[in-house]
Parts: sequence; C-alpha cells; structure tokens
Amino acid sequence: MATNSLDDLLKKKADQMDFSAKKSALDIAQKELERFAPEFARVSKITDEGAVYVVTPHAPMASNLRFQQVEIIESIKSALNQPIEKLVIQIRS
Repeated sequence: MATNSLDDLLKKKADQMDFSAKKSALDIAQKELERFAPEFARVSKITDEGAVYVVTPHAPMASNLRFQQVEIIESIKSALNQPIEKLVIQIRS
C-alpha cells in the first residue's frame, strides 16, 4: 500500500514540474504547426511571455509561415489553452 502512495506522490510531483509541461507544450505546438507546414519547420521554444519560436531552413517556407501566422497563433493558442502573442520565425539549417 505504501508503494502505491509513493508512486502516486511521485507521479503528481512529476506532473507539477515545469520540464514535463514544457516538453508536452512543444509537442502539442509542433502538431499544430504541422497542420500548416508538414515538413521543414519545427517549434524550437515557447517562452513564458507567449512567443513561439519556429525554425525552418527554407526562406520560402518562412514566408509562407509569416503569411499564415495569425491562423497558426490561434491554432496553437487554442490547443495549449495558454496565451500566445507572437510567432518568431527563424531561418536556420
């Protein structure tokens, strides 16, 4: 019985930790981004200030993402249930 209580306590603590929440937020944001750009773009970071950083190696993809940024922001904001204010698109290989 004590083992189950300890397991429950550890799971609860892990759920409260910021690291696991950040990772799942990145995964969720990436899935939403893939609806708009199935290839060649990835979410690299989400800040506490509500910025989502997206990296792509292709300038044309960056331009397409910029044209769709309002829809992308709304989609990610809706999926994460947290305020997302801007999309920062970076071109890097």
